[in-house]
Amino acid sequence: MSTVATTEKNKTASEDIAAATGESKKIKWEIAPEDRVNEHLVRQQLKGTTSGIIRYYASKGARPMQTTMAGESYLWVVGGRLHVDVDGQSVVLNPGEALLIPANKTQMITVDEDALYIAFITNG
Repeated sequence: MSTVATTEKNKTASEDIAAATGESKKIKWEIAPEDRVNEHLVRQQLKGTTSGIIRYYASKGARPMQTTMAGESYLWVVGGRLHVDVDGQSVVLNPGEALLIPANKTQMITVDEDALYIAFITNG
């Protein structure tokens, strides 16, 4: 997996998706550059005007930053296993499982084994 660090390409991808307001639009992951967050975590983001989807590739031991989303979100595990803590409630997610996270809840994700997971987010 190559890492693309082109901010202009990311801006173009986001603008292209946002331009789809009011109509359906087929989108391919290839337009979203890979953003290496740290040595264990790579993400790709597709954002519309009120929601987005983020695909994460994480290696065992990855510990993304603690986050709080203004809108509700879902985490869906495609492969691997995640340990998710949402405001003190701990949940283990395996492939095929998803977790609905209410708006304004603090979440921390720990990667128990190499994982591919998707986050669906809303702007609240």
